Amino acid sequence: MAVALLAALAVGCDALAGGLGLPFPGALLAIFLLGLRFRWRGGPDPQLADLFDATIRFWPLVFVPAGVGVIDLGGTLRESWLPILISVIGGTLLTILLTGLLAQHLLARRPRRPAARADALRAGRPAGCPLAADNEVCAARERQEA
Repeated sequence: MAVALLAALAVGCDALAGGLGLPFPGALLAIFLLGLRFRWRGGPDPQLADLFDATIRFWPLVFVPAGVGVIDLGGTLRESWLPILISVIGGTLLTILLTGLLAQHLLARRPRRPAARADALRAGRPAGCPLAADNEVCAARERQEA
């Protein structure tokens, strides 16, 4: 079932990307849609997770075509090594910078845990139980420990 889903998604997205003339490959669209499905369902289905676990050891083979391309374009690389080097270093630095800025932005939006604990203590909940749903479980645990 999982293999059929992935195959249908790959073929369908490839046909869609080619038919619409999208500037990116259908595989990228398939990965995006698969990510949306995981987000919507709260993670991969057990069958997909099992498939991913079984095939993870073969993922390095994905890089074989890229390696062949590098070997095939060796002359071009020798002629254009400086612009390639500058763009790789620049792209890496830009990626690190944007990742850091995004992480700072996301962490600033996240509620801080110490404040949640202080609120829990003020509300009369046990210190280790900042959430109301955990109140009874944590209170029972504290009674057992005492």
